[in-house]
Amino acid sequence: GVFAIIAPHAGYVYSGKVAAYAYNTIKGKGYRTVILLGSSHRAAFKGIALYPSGVWETPLGRVTIDTATGRKLLSMHKGIQVNPGVFDKEHSLEVQLPFLQRTLKDFKIVPLLTGSVDKQDLEALADVIGTIIKQNRDKVLLVVSSDMSHYHPYSDAVRIDSSTLRSMEGLDCENLSEGIAKESNELCGAAGVLSAMMAARKLGGEARILHYANSGDVTGDRSKVVGYSSVAFFKPENPSWR
Repeated sequence: GVFAIIAPHAGYVYSGKVAAYAYNTIKGKGYRTVILLGSSHRAAFKGIALYPSGVWETPLGRVTIDTATGRKLLSMHKGIQVNPGVFDKEHSLEVQLPFLQRTLKDFKIVPLLTGSVDKQDLEALADVIGTIIKQNRDKVLLVVSSDMSHYHPYSDAVRIDSSTLRSMEGLDCENLSEGIAKESNELCGAAGVLSAMMAARKLGGEARILHYANSGDVTGDRSKVVGYSSVAFFKPENPSWR
């Protein structure tokens, strides 16, 4: 089964079709809690922010925050802090909700945003998310919101993003974080993507690239494009996980 997906967060006209590939893999599944993990685009802060309680609303209806799972995350990882203010102008998590509302029935969300984080933060986050996924088999889904390379000519974008996707599919966290540090790879949600990859490694899962495209495929303007991908992380069907 799928325990995590990565989906893009641009305007639906640009990246909605790519995102649909990821959401197709979870359609009608019985997830109760969706951990939404994105990176802050506007607010600057250290560590990982949690939106603790209440509801989020889209034109398709309301989604309740899973306060209990949020509290569990807070108690397990000291780098996570309640910080609802940083979510105010953040689009990257909200754009995932209508997809979830169309593919899942009865679910709650735990919104998380990364600010400036170090490797320890991400490893601890991967541990915590991996533990929660393992304890609630098939009931918890991680959704990481990330676009890929930004504003390169079409052929450069494809080259850069292909190398990123190879690392993602191979769960090669070292290679990818090195590439991001050197700016030879680009992911705006790199922290979340790396956490998902680390969690998958701990769980013995595997990654599958479902679809890649960039804005040049939609607009026809290939001079400066933004890359988008959909990725799913699968659990092995081994009995030790039950």
